[in-house]
Amino acid sequence: MEKKNLKITNPKTTNKDTTNESATCNSEVVNKMAHLARLHIEPEALACYVADMSSIVHFAGQISSLDCSGVAAMTSTLERGRWRKDERTDGGYPKLVVKNAPKRYGNFFSVPKVK
Repeated sequence: MEKKNLKITNPKTTNKDTTNESATCNSEVVNKMAHLARLHIEPEALACYVADMSSIVHFAGQISSLDCSGVAAMTSTLERGRWRKDERTDGGYPKLVVKNAPKRYGNFFSVPKVK
């Protein structure tokens, strides 16, 4: 697969196209999100939140416009096959496990009976 150089610009330094309404937030949207998140936003801070949310939405729009047709879908960021088989074992060192137990019965913890 050929590597492609993708350029994603920082939304804070990008010249925003304010004519695209889908890439901006307004005070109504920010107030609704704040309500859903059970947050109180002071009216004098609302403009700052509107600008920040517009930047986030703009950045997400840049990411969603990337061509990912040659990229295989992933279900995890971990490499496949790294996990051991899920098998029941004694751990290989039972005497060390119970070494500091206050009471023990062989290689097992001894606990008081529950009434």
